[in-house]
Amino acid sequence: ELNNTYGHLAGDQVLQGVAKLIRGISRDVDIVGRYGGEEFMVLLPETDLDAAIVYAERVRKTVEKWGTGRKELNPGHNVSISIGVASYVAETDTAGENFIDKADKALYAAKERGRNRVCVYR
Repeated sequence: ELNNTYGHLAGDQVLQGVAKLIRGISRDVDIVGRYGGEEFMVLLPETDLDAAIVYAERVRKTVEKWGTGRKELNPGHNVSISIGVASYVAETDTAGENFIDKADKALYAAKERGRNRVCVYR
């Protein structure tokens, strides 16, 4: 939607800004990467589900604050982030596929529930 309305340059600027924010909030051991066109994935080693939820909410609030009234966009338009959180369970998540599927389901739940929120796969 952003690319169609404001152009790919504005979309790229917003994605770069969000990536910088996520990296700034993350620890050195966390792995931050782009996953798909406008999606990011963050792996939080040695982090339980409750701590991951706190981290995700911190990311959401930081992006929301940063994204209010972005100069790349017309006045009145904001940037927000929807986040899906899941926990890797070694006994059931084969090669990470189930884990990624769980996170993806939680992400789509966040989008379906109105965006700019954190949803958890339990």
